[in-house]
Amino acid sequence: MVTRRCTQRAFLLRADEVTNQTFLFCLAYAAQKTGVRVLYAMVMSNHHHAIVHDPGGRLPAFTQELHSLTARALNALRGRWENFWADEQPGQLELVEVRDVLDKISYAAANPVTAQLVEHVEHWPGFHTTAEFFSGQELCVERPAHFFREEGPTPERVVLRLSWPEHLGPVEEARKKVRKRLDDLEALARQQRVSERRAVLGRAGVRRQDVRSRPNTWEPRRTLRPRIAARNRWARMEALQRNRAFQEAYRAALHQWLAGLPALFPKGTYKLRGKPGVVIQE
Repeated sequence: MVTRRCTQRAFLLRADEVTNQTFLFCLAYAAQKTGVRVLYAMVMSNHHHAIVHDPGGRLPAFTQELHSLTARALNALRGRWENFWADEQPGQLELVEVRDVLDKISYAAANPVTAQLVEHVEHWPGFHTTAEFFSGQELCVERPAHFFREEGPTPERVVLRLSWPEHLGPVEEARKKVRKRLDDLEALARQQRVSERRAVLGRAGVRRQDVRSRPNTWEPRRTLRPRIAARNRWARMEALQRNRAFQEAYRAALHQWLAGLPALFPKGTYKLRGKPGVVIQE
């Protein structure tokens, strides 16, 4: 799961027609260019979530393309020149098992509901792929005219086809489980509103938000930034051990390569691809 928030938590991704079109175009173009497969995406007013599958080991290229293109296009739309995204690195969470994937899709989809912004995820005016996740339909989007050149490298239109890797099991079963979890989360949010005697902000209220404003809630800082999500303790330990083994193998190969000797780097090495003397395990 890839997550990134806007600088200073500002509502720079606030829902409107051009913002939704721009993010969809950048997401579809980045996926098409890098081969990363998108399972689900949700764009809130000041951050986004994307659950993706990276069979070709191109996630760094995907996130760079998505975030750079989105930042430049939306800064042009807003008349801004400063940072669009927060300076910290994007959150990248490895989802170890199928239920962890389903958990994060449900979490991302329910974001506007649990934040008491709308009653149902389908009411959210920002870009999200909930309907397409359940229906299997593809999304076709025209190139936004406010930023991209007609004679530029980007195509006139791109198509986003949501993916469901075969190793995760039948997609219909996954859809049923996500729908059940969404219904449960919406019911909990409804109970909270009733107990607190409050209402949701609503679609119109979301659209009226100033892009320069930000939440007035306190955000914890200097907390842990997990890199793995696994409800199964043993699966989590295995993933941590696998990551540690990669780091040790990479460090040993790097020392050998810096000494001028041919080096065999572990599978998953990205930055040194194509360098003289670098061989990467298949």
